[in-house]
Amino acid sequence: MKKRVSNGTAKRKKTVVKRHSPRRRKTGLSLIPKSKAKNAYELLDEVKKLILAEPKRYNQENWMVKQKDYGQTLPYDARKGFSQCGKVACVAGWVATLKPGIGGGSLAERARQILGIGHVQSYELFDGAAISLSLEPQTPAYAKAGVEHIERFQERHQEQLLAQKV
Repeated sequence: MKKRVSNGTAKRKKTVVKRHSPRRRKTGLSLIPKSKAKNAYELLDEVKKLILAEPKRYNQENWMVKQKDYGQTLPYDARKGFSQCGKVACVAGWVATLKPGIGGGSLAERARQILGIGHVQSYELFDGAAISLSLEPQTPAYAKAGVEHIERFQERHQEQLLAQKV
């Protein structure tokens, strides 16, 4: 589209196309919400809400499985299918996903740095066997058990998590 300028020359008007990033939109189940957490305790609260809202997102036995890496094939760690956002992850995977660009190294190391916890604490929180093996991953009962696991961790380390800015 051209617009006439006072000196008689034509000036092109820029067309701006707004693209909505899934990370920035407020959404229900289908997309990953943008974190508003100010400290590590609040970030773990967001992880709890995320996995309860859509239990298919949660499997404590694997760091992160992305649908784009598998196409139509269902890997063992996503045996119930993928969530609408296309990811299945453990607590560490969701911490690192909700706060991208912080920390370095492996996914577990980034999550540990984000939360400001030590190696022993990260093993406690990120342990793949932390949820009862009698429960099937990606189910509401498994998600509930995962939330209880996070809450126990928050209770034991509340002061430290509240002090850790994210």
